[in-house]
Amino acid sequence: MHKPRQALDEMMEHAKPLSARKIGLRKSLGLVTAREVKALIDHPPFDNSLMDGFAVRAGDLSGVNWKSPGELEVIETVRAGHMPAKKVASGFCARIMTGAPIPEGANAVVRLEDAEPGKDSVSFFNRVKEGSYVKKAGEDFWAGLVVLESGLPMNPARAALAAAAGHREVEVFPRPKVGIVVTGDELVEEGGELLPGKIYNSNGCALNNQVVEAGGWPMEYGIGADNLKSLQKLLQNAFDECDVVVTSGGAAMGEYDLIEDALKNLGASILFTEISQRPGRHMVAAVKDGKLFFGLPGNPAAMIICFEIYVRPIIRKILGFKECFRPRCVGSFNYVFEKTKGLTGWARVNVERAKGLCRLMPTATPRIGMLRSLAEGDGLAELPAELDAVTPETPVKVRLFGNPGE
Repeated sequence: MHKPRQALDEMMEHAKPLSARKIGLRKSLGLVTAREVKALIDHPPFDNSLMDGFAVRAGDLSGVNWKSPGELEVIETVRAGHMPAKKVASGFCARIMTGAPIPEGANAVVRLEDAEPGKDSVSFFNRVKEGSYVKKAGEDFWAGLVVLESGLPMNPARAALAAAAGHREVEVFPRPKVGIVVTGDELVEEGGELLPGKIYNSNGCALNNQVVEAGGWPMEYGIGADNLKSLQKLLQNAFDECDVVVTSGGAAMGEYDLIEDALKNLGASILFTEISQRPGRHMVAAVKDGKLFFGLPGNPAAMIICFEIYVRPIIRKILGFKECFRPRCVGSFNYVFEKTKGLTGWARVNVERAKGLCRLMPTATPRIGMLRSLAEGDGLAELPAELDAVTPETPVKVRLFGNPGE
């Protein structure tokens, strides 16, 4: 029987990023750069105005004040996206819009609100420094500069930076296709007619969303019946088309738990079938043609927890993330929390932060099968295997699902 860390480490060794490919910046959100991105141009490509106002020669206004204003003749209006037509000589200025190129001869911009426009001239009451409200060419970056390192997850700002640097695409590690097969004759697709003895397929819904949240591309293959031949066909289809395959149910030791047999018949190499943890003791991991397989428990809450602990980090590693794990904190319970000695426990908790400490409160019920308690939790607490109870003095590691309170 594998210990949780041993199981995860073994699977992580088999996880490798997929071959990098170029993708449009508008579709790059959440993907990780496989190669550094260099600027193709200077940015901005020309000196431009940071404000609406007037492009002037700073020396023309060196002696002005409120008692003795300076007056300059306006020669043209320069709009953003249009090049100036005239040179600004001494005694003249140009009206200019934000982002517009600075005319030749001008070296400063006076804000519109700091001037008093007339019919054909403008009065100025304050001196101005050379370079005021002027953004110089190449001030943000210059051609050849590395603007994005490899190994960075793309976000809106990074996509904008790459676009400003002259790129339409970025080379990234693609999203892995994750095949999903839920098993069990008792399952009915959500919203369907619920006949006696049947339950809704909450597992397929959960797995689909977990794959998306992790950054993968879910591909559902429907409900697998408790029939070996039928199950093998679904699994083979998933292996043929996907990079990772995940199932729920059929991973234990009952008469109709057929996952292990199906994998062996397909030529997969079994890594392990049990982990010393609760929930999720019976979980099958395998490799087929270099692709990882996860046979998760059929119990919905146990399945969600096992995906969080084992599958999510694998998807993140395949995506190329340097950090594959959730943010963590160390906290403690307010009372004695009993568990099974010899098994690592996973407890759904709410996390309350106060004065730098994390106080942990189990959600509504500790029963393994209660989805509601999992849905209400902020995180997942790891309870040490060697203990039969966790006391308020016991430090506990917690994986945080998001910001506490979300």
